[in-house]
Amino acid sequence: FDETVAILHRLQPNATSVIVILIAFATTLALLKFELTELIFVSLVLTAYTVMIPILGVVMASWLAVLVAGFEGWNDAADAASTAAGWLTQHGTATRLATIDPEEHFDFQSRRPQVELVDGVTRKVTWPENHFFSVGFDDRDLVVLRGIEPSYRWKSFSRAVTTVAHETGCEMVITFGALLADVPHTRAARITGTATDGELIDRLGLAQSRYEGPTGIVGVLN
Repeated sequence: FDETVAILHRLQPNATSVIVILIAFATTLALLKFELTELIFVSLVLTAYTVMIPILGVVMASWLAVLVAGFEGWNDAADAASTAAGWLTQHGTATRLATIDPEEHFDFQSRRPQVELVDGVTRKVTWPENHFFSVGFDDRDLVVLRGIEPSYRWKSFSRAVTTVAHETGCEMVITFGALLADVPHTRAARITGTATDGELIDRLGLAQSRYEGPTGIVGVLN
């Protein structure tokens, strides 16, 4: 079982391909090697099907695309959330997928672009943007959003984020956030998690959020 899962991880087929592989194996085994009767052939196919279910459960669970987002701004105390998202793109194989146009969502007087010199001659302007990356790791791939909390049009901004999630096949969105709190330097910072899915909360031992009040773009996306 473990060897089969490892092989499927390396091949990374979809669910249909896995079904075809297993049934083709059973058919070939029955017809070419053992020349079994029709009844035994059906039994063998059913056995392959029952074996396929746990294999698919393990393999496909790790293939579910996940969007991870960290924003600079209100939910980024000590730059913890944005740094965590940046760490993912720096320690995996990152490829830029998409960018949200900053022209529609930022007040450039409060979030000013940066000017730098290239080779001491050419001026380069870097705009405050939200970038999506495909980031590859050994055990799974992620879609990572390194972003900045927008100034304007939060609804259309949120639609842009969810559109990228849908287009890349993401089944889950994880947002990082950090808020200021009184934490003694002798103790580790407290880390909590919550979710909108009650089953996921129970399975991972998360806490049900009771917060009511002002929110940032993280709260809107959630």
